[in-house]
Amino acid sequence: MTEKVSGSGSTFDHAGTSKPVVLHVLHSWGGGIDFFARDLQAGDRQRKHVFLKSHSRDNLPPFGKELCLYQSLEEGPLATWHLSEPVMDTELHSIEVTRILNSIIEKWTVGAVVVSSLIGHSLDVLRTGLPTALAVHDVYPFWPLLHDANADDHSIGHLRQVLTESRTMNVFASHDAEYWLAIRDELVSLITQKHIVCISPSSFAIDRICRIDPRMAAAHWSVVPHGIGLAVGSEETFSTESSGNLKVLVPGHINGGKGELLLKELVPKLPDGIELVLLGSAHLSKEFVSEKVSTIDHYPRDKLGDFIRNIRPDIAMLPSTVPETYGYVLSEMLQSGIPVICSNIGAYAERAKYLPGITLVEPDTESFLAALVRFRDDRALLSEQKKKLPFAFPGLKEVAEIWAAKLPANAPQWLFEFSNDPGIGDEVKMNLQLTHISELLKVVHAATEKNARLSNEALSSIGRQQSTIESMLEILNRQTAQISDIFAKQNEFESALRIKDNELQELRAAFQQQVSLAQAREKASAEMMENGRLDFERKLVLISESSEADKLALSSEAESLQAKVVLLDRKLDELQSKRGWRFLKFFG
Repeated sequence: MTEKVSGSGSTFDHAGTSKPVVLHVLHSWGGGIDFFARDLQAGDRQRKHVFLKSHSRDNLPPFGKELCLYQSLEEGPLATWHLSEPVMDTELHSIEVTRILNSIIEKWTVGAVVVSSLIGHSLDVLRTGLPTALAVHDVYPFWPLLHDANADDHSIGHLRQVLTESRTMNVFASHDAEYWLAIRDELVSLITQKHIVCISPSSFAIDRICRIDPRMAAAHWSVVPHGIGLAVGSEETFSTESSGNLKVLVPGHINGGKGELLLKELVPKLPDGIELVLLGSAHLSKEFVSEKVSTIDHYPRDKLGDFIRNIRPDIAMLPSTVPETYGYVLSEMLQSGIPVICSNIGAYAERAKYLPGITLVEPDTESFLAALVRFRDDRALLSEQKKKLPFAFPGLKEVAEIWAAKLPANAPQWLFEFSNDPGIGDEVKMNLQLTHISELLKVVHAATEKNARLSNEALSSIGRQQSTIESMLEILNRQTAQISDIFAKQNEFESALRIKDNELQELRAAFQQQVSLAQAREKASAEMMENGRLDFERKLVLISESSEADKLALSSEAESLQAKVVLLDRKLDELQSKRGWRFLKFFG
């Protein structure tokens, strides 16, 4: 009963089993959700588990490009569905996803559903009608901002502002605040109206979701801490010989607020006598390697004990500055006998109230540095922290039994599963067989009717599609004719353009001739102007010289006239003298 796909890992075997089947919905990002799914399957002796994972390319949106069904997360998929309409992040409803879910439930006789993540899925995973539990690992999609330390303002106004300001940093930036409010409303409605069980590993996670949406206080909540299957060594195994340095293990992913931001400030300030070992820091390792920091990119989870024995740390540091919902790595360190320094926020602060070996500090660089220095300088304090470690956490089987009690699964209804009890006579067995055959015929009849109905619907759909195709062909023919006219006009235009280009070449040549003539005329004009200027200057010199001669002539003539005036004055004086004498003589 397997849909064969490329890379298919195994075949789901129904034969000989009456165990209920649980469908576990999650994403493909790994991390704590992956640990939880594997651990729940490993510890559950009462039920079978299958896993429906959403996949994307390079963990980028759309996060639900395809859905894959697994019998084991260690193997390839049983079946793969490539979505024609991928889920960008989380959808209110998807007909395509609903059909896939119905197919899985029918084919693999699913009796219950656990939803660990809605990333890459539609809310239809909560609408199957089967017993369903929401495993609360984070606040998505109640609040779509990953690693958000905000604990107070969950208003739509604040969400709208943050989505706008941090669009490039938020992986779920394809939708606005109103979209996420609609997702939240429908999610709360499904949980409260369909009596979906909400199971959280800590009270803090419940309180935080209820602060985001107070309606969730009416949900059916349970707190079930995660189990741990890690093999633990003795206290002596993990003790370290004093080398003068405090060896600090930083385990797990440290992306963003999980530790990356704090370590970028802390590492440059790291004092002497303290060395860090980053275990599982993946691609961020290269950013922190130095004389005081060594890194190990990856490690298999089942080999954590071996790595701890080789590293021999004095203490572990969890530099997360955002609230955690539980903290697998905190449990793993304490169960390995290693004291822990972590922030006094989220589930860490809650769990520190009843767990030994935890030192809580403020979620800032200086507080973490102060704690490290204190343990470096006071080894007695470190020994005191280790006295009550390792701490034994619930096992996987114990936690799986609690989950089975919280979420009972419907038993599978297999046909032709007959009792081997010798007390049942042949006639009874035959009646049972006839009953099973009758049930099988009913199923076949129902399937036949369904197929006939689907065939009729398919034929109607094909008829509609054919009509649509004919209409599209008519449109295509008209468009082809229009394109032909456009090509013809384009050819005409190209011919006219060539003629105009020839005319332009002729005009360019004529213009060049005119330019040459104009340049010649300009040169001749310049020469004429230069000759005129020189002639004018010569005439000016001549005029100047003529003017000097005229001045001398006038001066000479003026002197002559002056002499004549003087002579005339003398003659006038003489005439006047004579006139006076005659007067005297005449009248005297």
